[in-house]
Amino acid sequence: MTAPIDHENQGPPSPSWGLIALAAVVCVVLKLVFATQRGFWIDEYYTLSAVQMDLGALVRDRLERGHSPLPFLYAKLFHDYLGTSEWWLKLSSALAAGVATLGVGALLREFRVRFAGVVLVLAALQPYWQEIGTEFRYTMPLVALATWSGFLAIRWCATRDWRWASAFLAVATVMMWWHGSAQFVLLSLLVYTLLAARRTGEVGFARRAAVLATPVVAAFLLSLPLLGLISHYKIANEEKKPEWPSLRIAFENVTHTALGEDRGLESVVGPVGGALGLVATVCFVVAIWGAWRLLRRGDQGSVALRSYLLATLVGTPLGILVYTTVASAVQGPERYVAYLSVPGILVLGLGWSASEAWKPIMRRGWRWCLGVSYILLLIVNALDQGDWHRECSRWMAANRRADEPLITMGKGMNEVGLRYHGLRWEGFIDGVDSQSRDTSGMEQAIRDAMKSADSGWLFLYRPGRADLDAMLARLQAEGFLRGYRRRYFSREMSLVAIARTTAGLGRLAALDTVPAPWITSNPPRD
Repeated sequence: MTAPIDHENQGPPSPSWGLIALAAVVCVVLKLVFATQRGFWIDEYYTLSAVQMDLGALVRDRLERGHSPLPFLYAKLFHDYLGTSEWWLKLSSALAAGVATLGVGALLREFRVRFAGVVLVLAALQPYWQEIGTEFRYTMPLVALATWSGFLAIRWCATRDWRWASAFLAVATVMMWWHGSAQFVLLSLLVYTLLAARRTGEVGFARRAAVLATPVVAAFLLSLPLLGLISHYKIANEEKKPEWPSLRIAFENVTHTALGEDRGLESVVGPVGGALGLVATVCFVVAIWGAWRLLRRGDQGSVALRSYLLATLVGTPLGILVYTTVASAVQGPERYVAYLSVPGILVLGLGWSASEAWKPIMRRGWRWCLGVSYILLLIVNALDQGDWHRECSRWMAANRRADEPLITMGKGMNEVGLRYHGLRWEGFIDGVDSQSRDTSGMEQAIRDAMKSADSGWLFLYRPGRADLDAMLARLQAEGFLRGYRRRYFSREMSLVAIARTTAGLGRLAALDTVPAPWITSNPPRD
């Protein structure tokens, strides 16, 4: 068995904390420069709706909806004490991105990774972090908590110093109270402690494993009351299947979180977007191959690093696979495994180091492909305007008449968003839940709202496109509506202007001449 890294004879750790701090500052500044480029999307309005409540109501509401209150309490601090503008609210995630970058630097010092400067650049410019680091949501702080939980677990296993165990217990407990997906982070760190117990120590494996796993198990036990309470409300609300991804989806999400999603590429560079996403994924797979060969030869001098990557990038997806097999068939999005972006960054750095031994043409080709795809994905994520909710709200604020009814669809969050962006609110009618696809409920809302109006509006999120179009066509065929104009402003959101009278048709025709920020060629998902 290969011995663990010898910190005493490795020389000074690299990189310096000054360089790490500089990378963290660059990461935060990059987020803040583009913080308001992308407007809020529907899930961010859930956060906004929660933080506008008083403290007691917020805690009760989050628990009753099956969510931990902790990330919303964190967001409420920014909302109540710094300001309600998008920039100040998104500062909550931008700062967390800086903390995560510091955590990457701590891991680099712990593992003595070569080309640490390259890895820090990858962390500071991480394309996926540019997306989640400019959101008013829980995801980026969860990545920061997971990163530091991993570092503290590694220090505890290396030193057996209970001060590190206590620090890990505190951070890991907060992480577990932050979001339910952290259970997979804790599982991967439990696997890491078992691997550490297997390779080191003088006493028996069982005793070493029991000692090293103690703070991990303690963090899980401390989180059980909250997890149990959340599960109780989820079951009561008939939300019995958490959205955890399958193994295949988990691997795709690992590549997304390591290199950045190609979300929005199709609207920026057309078919090149798919090719760029493929190149980035191939670069990551090659990096995995190079990192494995490098660590297997022991070039890095650290079995601990190999154990950490195995526990996270292999153990976590396998744990998710078991969970989905036993408890859920639902496949979830990449944000539930966003914390895997950190070991993903380390793999890219190891691939860079491993490429030193490759033939020059292969080394240069891989590095150029990685760099170009990384930068292009960063630019796309930095310039992506998201769901255009903000732009549509402002356009409607300037062009909607006060006497025109506005019917929304999307769990009431569209109301929060439209109000936040200053839309006049006379005539608001809360339509049906978008997930129910209840077009009969929407039809009744239209009939009630348009009885005495010439024209009106539907503001829709995931509306079930085919059923809605059929319903509008039916209302037009029976003469209740004279016409409608449907415009898409993202893959998931659209606005429909409807007319009940001849005057309303004239209103629709006049609106056709008013410039609007719609993406008309990209209809929303059903």
